[in-house]
Amino acid sequence: MSYTQQLSLPRLLKESVQLPTSTIGYSVIPDSTSILTDEALACFDRANLEVFYSVLFVSPGHGGNLASRLIHTDASLMDKNGDRKSSWRKTICSINWELTNSIAEWHWWDLTSLPILYPKALTLPPMSRHPGYEYLSGIHYGNEVKVGIPDGAKLIQTAKIDSIPTLVRTDVPHNIAFVMKNPAPFRAAISIRFKESWQDWDEALIAFDSLK
Repeated sequence: MSYTQQLSLPRLLKESVQLPTSTIGYSVIPDSTSILTDEALACFDRANLEVFYSVLFVSPGHGGNLASRLIHTDASLMDKNGDRKSSWRKTICSINWELTNSIAEWHWWDLTSLPILYPKALTLPPMSRHPGYEYLSGIHYGNEVKVGIPDGAKLIQTAKIDSIPTLVRTDVPHNIAFVMKNPAPFRAAISIRFKESWQDWDEALIAFDSLK
């Protein structure tokens, strides 16, 4: 079974959205109405999909190979009602696409032989926590958190994502390399997250079926 599904959607981002050129990392945008078009929101509403939040990812335009990427499973403290919980839950899927002239190379891994490392955000002092940690953090694997492919990892599948919005599976360990089609100082991508009424990837595919 494929872990991606390309979608046919109207223009998603408002023309007023400006990409950052200096902030590296990810930024959580709780109010997605500030960046998504009315057409996009109406499209999701017709499909009975409720946008929860969005995430903007920015990386330097070099060094996007697997050796520099961290394998993780997306995790959140927020439930589908927007309430903060005390334990982490996996985020099943998101809609992702590249905003720059880049190709994201997704890799999903079987890491069942490795220890699970849950996010440490709750054990850190507030000033040391990522501003968006409650919405998006990562479950990691192995004896310590480090980039690259750990011993014992087994590749499940790969997929390439460009400027076409694509539903992707995020509750399986994955990392993302990228290739710039032309030299550029940074790579940017965006991810839309939803209030998940589905329980697994199969149900998510059904929920998004009308948007193919």
